[in-house]
Amino acid sequence: MYYLLTERFKSQEAKLAALISDTIPVAKIYLLGSTLQQQRTESVFMTDAPGCRHASHYWLLVLVDKE
Repeated sequence: MYYLLTERFKSQEAKLAALISDTIPVAKIYLLGSTLQQQRTESVFMTDAPGCRHASHYWLLVLVDKE
């Protein structure tokens, strides 16, 4: 299930890295972990339980490039 997270949210990770890189001079950015949130909605009127998944938290190690 977690390999789907990395494939699905590549663009989100790229935006996050670009935001950090634009703010401070960065040597390296390491993704240490992430949290996957899943929500299901069940109803007596629907046989299928629709759900959604999204990454809610990222844990990063940012090494700052000293200039």
